[in-house]
Amino acid sequence: MISVDKIYDLMADKGFQEPRTGNLFFPAYIYTYPPQQEYAIREQIDLLIEKLKRPNHYLDSLAINIYQELLDYLKTEMFAGKSLFDLVI
Repeated sequence: MISVDKIYDLMADKGFQEPRTGNLFFPAYIYTYPPQQEYAIREQIDLLIEKLKRPNHYLDSLAINIYQELLDYLKTEMFAGKSLFDLVI
């Protein structure tokens, strides 16, 4: 598994930040990790975002918890009078 420090090095790299690299319309990185590391990784992601905001980079970063976004979507979308979340459960 890649460390958060290596992710910082990648995201701080000007080549990663350049949308014309053809990778995506915007620079993005998806980081997966074992659930047992959830709380430690949350803290590290907060530190990573703060490091990227520092004056030598001036980067605005957005961290999205895809799992939570999926749950929120399932809870708000309705089918046959019930949320998709309730139907799945």
